[in-house]
Amino acid sequence: MFSCTNRIHLRRVMPLLFGLTGLFILVWQHPPLAGLQGTHLMELWVHISAETFSIVVAGLIFAVTWNAYSVERPTPLIVLACGLLAVGLLDFGHMLSFKGMPDFFTPADPEKGLNFWLAGRLLFALTMVAITFLPWTPFRHPRRRYWLLAGNLSVVGLIFWLALCQPQVWPRTFIVGQGLTPFKVGMECGVMALLCIPAVFFLAQACRDHHALQATYLGAAAVVTILSELSFTLYTDVTDIFNLLGHLYKIVAFALIYRAVFVVSIREPFLRLQQTNEQLIQARQEYAILAELAPVGIFRTDKFGGRLYVNERWAEIAGLPPAEALGSGWLKAIHPEDREQVSGKWEQAVNSRQTFRDEYRYQRPDGSIAWVLGQAKAELDSNGQLVGYVGSITDITERREAEQEIRKAKEEWERTFASIGDIATIQDANHRILRANHRAGQVLGCHPEELVGRFCYEAFHGGTEPCGGCPAMLATNDVAIHTAEIVHEKLGKTFSVSASPVCAQDGKMVSIVYIARDVTELKVLEGQLRQAQKMEAIGTLAGGIAHDFNNILTPVLGYSEIIAGDLPADSPLVELARDILEAGKRARDLVKQILSFSRQSEQERNPIQVQLVVKEALKLLRSSLPTTIEIQQEIDPECSMVLADPTMIHQLVMNLCTNAYHAMREAGGVLGVTLAEVEIGADDYITELHLKPGLYLRLEVSDTGCGMPHHIVERIFEPYFTTKVKGEGTGLGLSVVHGIVTSLGGHVTVYSEPDKGTTFHVYLPAYQERKEKVETAVTPTPLPRGHEHILVVDDEKVIADLMRQILETLGYRVTTCIDSRLALEQFEANPTGFDLVITDMTMPHLTGAELAQRLLAGRPKLPVILCTGFSEIINEEKARALGIRRLLMKPVLRDELARVLRQVFDHPEE
Repeated sequence: MFSCTNRIHLRRVMPLLFGLTGLFILVWQHPPLAGLQGTHLMELWVHISAETFSIVVAGLIFAVTWNAYSVERPTPLIVLACGLLAVGLLDFGHMLSFKGMPDFFTPADPEKGLNFWLAGRLLFALTMVAITFLPWTPFRHPRRRYWLLAGNLSVVGLIFWLALCQPQVWPRTFIVGQGLTPFKVGMECGVMALLCIPAVFFLAQACRDHHALQATYLGAAAVVTILSELSFTLYTDVTDIFNLLGHLYKIVAFALIYRAVFVVSIREPFLRLQQTNEQLIQARQEYAILAELAPVGIFRTDKFGGRLYVNERWAEIAGLPPAEALGSGWLKAIHPEDREQVSGKWEQAVNSRQTFRDEYRYQRPDGSIAWVLGQAKAELDSNGQLVGYVGSITDITERREAEQEIRKAKEEWERTFASIGDIATIQDANHRILRANHRAGQVLGCHPEELVGRFCYEAFHGGTEPCGGCPAMLATNDVAIHTAEIVHEKLGKTFSVSASPVCAQDGKMVSIVYIARDVTELKVLEGQLRQAQKMEAIGTLAGGIAHDFNNILTPVLGYSEIIAGDLPADSPLVELARDILEAGKRARDLVKQILSFSRQSEQERNPIQVQLVVKEALKLLRSSLPTTIEIQQEIDPECSMVLADPTMIHQLVMNLCTNAYHAMREAGGVLGVTLAEVEIGADDYITELHLKPGLYLRLEVSDTGCGMPHHIVERIFEPYFTTKVKGEGTGLGLSVVHGIVTSLGGHVTVYSEPDKGTTFHVYLPAYQERKEKVETAVTPTPLPRGHEHILVVDDEKVIADLMRQILETLGYRVTTCIDSRLALEQFEANPTGFDLVITDMTMPHLTGAELAQRLLAGRPKLPVILCTGFSEIINEEKARALGIRRLLMKPVLRDELARVLRQVFDHPEE
């Protein structure tokens, strides 16, 4: 398939070739024209004109190709130009040697001219064959063309020398009267054979549109030259028609070659230049459009850095009109703090012709700041000389702000991570530590950076493989959060460990966040909380027991007191009644002790004889100890008193003795209890005992049991610490002892050795007032009596009746009521009929507090005494706030009730 351009060239050339071929056939085969052979048509002037045209064309081809040389010029054209120059010179020798020309070194002669002719035709054919096989690529080495030219000129010089100086070496080419010799015809045929090669090659190329223009005209020139050479084989005289026809064809062939060379060397470059200019104009237009539409600021500078052009986007980013940015005006838009830096870097880039790149700020007229990335690259001309710079600025404000936020977030994260109070590490999937916080370093005694790169089980436990049930290992397996409690044996601590996998967007785990919280104290607190909850439950139970038990004890104590007072002094029942009374009092004190233990009662301190409390405690304890345990007691009966609550001392003794019992219950032994008065001076063991000099009671409780090692002794007084098996103890016994002794201003020590027993020494400060004064204070006095009318309200009839009998024995008039509502009705019916009201607290319908409020609402100054076995909702302070004069705890003894009544009646303001 021919291209459109190829068709145009072939349409121009093919008619010419057919016409010239037809002309040749016509002259050759037409008798009248053939009859012109041998005539003098080829006159001298015609020959000179024809050869001059060929010589000029050859020279023009050389001149144009040689002087219009560029690195893009194809190699075949350079070879052709040099070859045609040589051919033109040989044709010039041929023209000067033609018959009728003046002598050219030697006389003009047909054979002399034919020698130059055949040499020129052979050189032309060889040149055409050479360019046929040369690649149509640029002639890249300019100096080599001089060698090519010199070679051709050397050949020309050699031929001139042989033709002019050595004519005898040339074979005969023309014999006058006979015509051309076989050598001459053979040479012409050889030239034609050589020319067939470029003719076929170039015309085939033209058909394939490969270098179509050059191939078309060069192929046509080869064909026409063949016709020319064929004509030169037919003439018999140098002046006949075939010689003329051959020269005519030669002129046409050279014209075709000139056409090909002129178009390639002159016309095509100008066409390409024009096309390039058009493309350049279009590119500039496109560049201008792109520059205006570009999302980045674009600028051009001269070689000194002065702005020649800025686009609208540049002006928008910089906040500077384009006209003001030209020259060095663009520096005004740069933030003052960055101006020196940017100017210096720009000057350095210009001086070194290096690429400029920097991040800096623009300060707009409105005060806003824009961060930009400025870039510029040197613009060089074709000779490599600096013309200027082309650059751009990109608004990176959002990126810089995002980087700032990311940097702040990273710093905040690092600070947060470092300040986490728990051990925190980030590990890879192989449990290798990537980052560790300060707490991890503190616990492990190293810098956090020293942990990086180590395996977690190596750093924390010194192991060679992950711990069993390690949450990090479990998290690696199923990519889920896992927690566990791990006991660190070396540190003696318990840690709550969590491992949380961190996954990428594709769900693949990239790291593990490992948190270990020290829960050792928390575990202790949890145990304490459980014990506290147990104690709270015990307290609730104790409160209920205290209320019911005190109600039960009330008639026991009350009636035994009445019986003992009514019997004759010599009656054997008096002692029994007093024993019942003392047993009831111990039961009452036991309830107080239970309430004290459960923290539900306040303990009042009075001077007491500790020896009596100790003896009573041992008496109670004896019945509960096995016979394998012997009690040895040595109690000084003349000991000073101690300011304390009897229940506290009783509890102290019971706890110490119970602890001794537990140490001897399996093998038995001796429980020793000693109480004595000691004087601690300034030089005694004050520092070790933490006591001030003075008089103390020393209680010693010892056993011959299993004893304790030193590390157990150090913790013996810690709350909830126990050496007993689970379920046998609360761990509070000795802690309570320590608390009681400390609250009394004393001190407790312990000494123990394994298999040698344990000894406790309790030091209690002696009460400094004289014993006689105390004894005088407690000397019995006659009970006060009265005659007032008292209303007794209690839902239990036995207690109401008891109160009536006690009060009547004291001289009072008494009205009882077992229903609080009925009592309120009786009072409302006669508000002034009662001088005082004694009411129980816990009753159905109306509690004692509610009843008192109703009574006081009708008679504000009515004395009210509230009695209770135990109550969580009322105390002395709350009772007084309600207007109640006294709050009495059941069971109430007769002497206490008698004194309280007279205090209320006789001193109502107190």
